[in-house]
Amino acid sequence: MSRTDITRPEDLKGKRIGFSGVGALSHLVLMLWAREMGWDPVHDISLLANGMGGELIWSGRIDAFAADEIAVGEAIRQGYRDLVDTAVYKFPMPGSGVNALEDWLPKNREAAARFIKSTVDALALIKNDKAAAFAAMAKWYGITDPHAQEHVYAQATQLPSKPYPSVEGIKAMMSVYSYREMQIRRRRIFTTQALWPISTRAATSIRCTNRLRNDSRHRVGSASVLRGRGAAAPANELL
Repeated sequence: MSRTDITRPEDLKGKRIGFSGVGALSHLVLMLWAREMGWDPVHDISLLANGMGGELIWSGRIDAFAADEIAVGEAIRQGYRDLVDTAVYKFPMPGSGVNALEDWLPKNREAAARFIKSTVDALALIKNDKAAAFAAMAKWYGITDPHAQEHVYAQATQLPSKPYPSVEGIKAMMSVYSYREMQIRRRRIFTTQALWPISTRAATSIRCTNRLRNDSRHRVGSASVLRGRGAAAPANELL
């Protein structure tokens, strides 16, 4: 999303672009997009954390920001320009995942399997019961505006029915971030055993969208329509 006087993606070179936080999907996608544009994300643009929202454009603090589906709907309503749809670039994204402690998982595989199965149930519920999805948005995220709900729902229905983790997305993330811990664990990440045969190897996406929210640490989150810890609630408890 950008100021209305910025009309081309190329015009963002040299501008201030906001995102939620370092390591969030909003930051990662900007880093990948800058690479796609042939820009140095350090010297050709200014990336500002805690920089999401049309009010920051209005105040002059930023020129544009990376927005999730919820923020896009609100920014369009406020009159800002939807300048770039990064979905067309098909960047492999790690999204949000279900993560388990290494010493916990071997002792609790049944609970982990129930959680993953309920995630698949929730995705099916979203796609097949629009009213239930809208009610969940209103209850858990406070999204009650019909236009905003429609915008988020359109993205949520594109989620895969079986949310396999994106290994290519994890690799893309590790090509952008080179933190010490990531380098140490690089090999182990790609050899992690599956939580259960149908769904995950290292992590499984549980976003209601990149989708209900873009920040990987709230969520995917954070971005899931599921709430709670340990064994997952059945899909009929989403409401």
